[in-house]
Amino acid sequence: MAAASFLGGLGQNFFAGSWTKELLNVHIDQINDLVKRDKNHPSVIAWSLFNEPDTSTKDCIPYFRDVFEATKELDPQKRPRTFTLNEDDTYDQSYALEFPDIFLLNRYPGWYHKWGI
Repeated sequence: MAAASFLGGLGQNFFAGSWTKELLNVHIDQINDLVKRDKNHPSVIAWSLFNEPDTSTKDCIPYFRDVFEATKELDPQKRPRTFTLNEDDTYDQSYALEFPDIFLLNRYPGWYHKWGI
């Protein structure tokens, strides 16, 4: 529980933490490595930059903007950039929908809700 709390879980705002700038630098560095490695791979049709992040507060805006802009600059082919919201996120309350070219929704019918149906 302590680790989850420290890492932004348990109701805390992940993008408002003191570690955010360092995390952003590492995130962009990882995206740089990803694009360099896979930019010429024929099966890459888009860059998925986040998986189920919390986008419910305005604190996510600078982080998302920086990651999406960096990815656009790194990819010479300018492939679409995307991220995925989870089942419990309400996309109409997301502050990050202006950044992706497309956004995705993970849905798990019967997994988290309505078991056995």
